Amino acid sequence: MKLIRFRKAIRFIQSAGNIRLQTAYVYVEKQRIVSGSLGAGGGWDSGHHNEVYKMARAIYKKIKGKNDTETARNIINYVHSHVSYTTVRGKQSFEEAAYRALTKHSADCYGYYCTTKILLDIAGIPNMMVKRSPVKVNGHYWNLVKLNGKWYHCDSTVFRVHRSVYFKQDDKKIWDSHHHFNKMILPVRANGTPQYIKDQEKDSKE
Repeated sequence: MKLIRFRKAIRFIQSAGNIRLQTAYVYVEKQRIVSGSLGAGGGWDSGHHNEVYKMARAIYKKIKGKNDTETARNIINYVHSHVSYTTVRGKQSFEEAAYRALTKHSADCYGYYCTTKILLDIAGIPNMMVKRSPVKVNGHYWNLVKLNGKWYHCDSTVFRVHRSVYFKQDDKKIWDSHHHFNKMILPVRANGTPQYIKDQEKDSKE
C-alpha cells in the first residue's frame, strides 16, 4: 500500500480579525486498479441488484430501531446471527457477496462487510470499509460507522475466538490480531486524535 502525503496551509480569520495559518496534512491511498467493483456499495455490479436490495429493505423494516445507534446495533446483530462463516473461493462483487450471505446464510468476512453495509446504507447511516493492513496471511474487512457524530469500528463477522460482535469500538478496543489497519487513511475515530495534529506536534519537536 502506497500513501501519498499532501501538505496544505489553511488560513483562518478569527473574530477579532487576526489571521492564523494552520498546516494540515492529507493522506491519500494510491489505489490499485482491479476489475469488477469490489466494495462499491449500491452499484449495479451484479445480476442480483434488485433482489439483494429488495431482501435487504425487507430485513431493515423488521429490525429498524428508535435511533441510528439502536438500528446499527440491530443490523450488526442480525448479520452476525443469521450468517455463518465460510471460506469463499474466487472473486465476488459487492452485491454477489451480499446475495450469497442473504440467500445461503454463509459468507466470508467480505460478505459480512457487504451485507452490513447494504443494510446501513438503506438505514441512511454513514459507513465505510476498513480493511486489514498489513496483510500477513489473510485479509479482513469490517465497517467503520458514524454514530452520534463519531466514527466507530463495527464488525459482524463470526470468529472462532470471539463469538460476540464488535460494536461501537474505538481503535484501542478493536485492535487485535484480526483488526490491524492503516489509521492515516481513515476519518478520525472516536477517542482519536487527528493525524494533522500529531504531525504538527512531531514537527514542533524537530
